[in-house]
Amino acid sequence: MTTEEIIIPKVKSAAKDGLLDGVQFEYWFGGGQPPPYYRSEQFRLFSVGEELQMEFAILRFHPKLIPREVTEKYSLRGDSEEVRVIAQMLLDLRVFASHFPEEKDPSIGGVISHEIAVTVGIVEMKRTYYRTMPVDLAPLEKLLQQMIAKTKELGLHSWRHLGRAIEDPFAGRENR
Repeated sequence: MTTEEIIIPKVKSAAKDGLLDGVQFEYWFGGGQPPPYYRSEQFRLFSVGEELQMEFAILRFHPKLIPREVTEKYSLRGDSEEVRVIAQMLLDLRVFASHFPEEKDPSIGGVISHEIAVTVGIVEMKRTYYRTMPVDLAPLEKLLQQMIAKTKELGLHSWRHLGRAIEDPFAGRENR
């Protein structure tokens, strides 16, 4: 079976019934200058057993931690309507059936990029867009930003360093 033969039917099913059934949707935005200026932000919609989860993670850099990387994470229970909406939008906008000029790698180190990925098990379909998202995908980008905002506003907030939960390392500091 091809990647498309595995992924696309699962996305269609998710659009119809709102169940992930092993599917994970991911949006990643990042790139830029070396730390501490590098950006890495990841939004995921996935399931843990029968429970739908939305997760937004931001890579931060703390000058006193070793290594300096720390993850700020927001987690929120998702619902089947969010699954239906994002899956249907991926299909309607033909994200994995279309190609855009923004997919051409400019071969510039640190260039900002956006990635849209759908994973089923170890099989992944991904599109990478450099510098900006294609104009045709503006509705998807808007939806993702709304889901991220909801996750940040209503979700459980935590910090992780070396895979372990930690207290807010920036408490009492103005600049994060």
